[in-house]
Amino acid sequence: MTDTALQTSPELPTIEEASNTKLLTLMVKGTPVITAAAIATGCAYVGLNNPETQSMLGPCGFYAVTGMYCPGCGMTRALHSVLNGNILRAVQFNAMFVIALPVLMYFYIWWTMWAFTGRKLPIFTISRKAAWGIVAVAVFFVVGRNFPGAVPSFFTLGRA
Repeated sequence: MTDTALQTSPELPTIEEASNTKLLTLMVKGTPVITAAAIATGCAYVGLNNPETQSMLGPCGFYAVTGMYCPGCGMTRALHSVLNGNILRAVQFNAMFVIALPVLMYFYIWWTMWAFTGRKLPIFTISRKAAWGIVAVAVFFVVGRNFPGAVPSFFTLGRA
């Protein structure tokens, strides 16, 4: 055999390249699947166990130190309420989380579609004004829920 007979054809990938391609395909398609399994497991646990009646997580460190509600306060209880169909109660626990859920779901669907088909859903863009408006609403929510009064107490349901 000559040396030229041992060389691989230029149009066929080497074994190493083929295995790298398979690994890359597995990673691209597997990551959304693994993520979905993790999210489904977490949602099942939170949906079946009421965080208002049993301590699922330790106490909030931010709340323990400052006595103020952080942006994440109430997310587990809000998720439990959403999973059980009580949207108003979920908004009372954490309005920003409830507002963010459809956006997060859209981006997950976009990611999964891209991973399996290569096609992408339209990416929605927002203007700079709208982005600053969202930031202002988020800051108002975080700061406002820490003031005394009827409206802030509506958004701190279940807290001491």
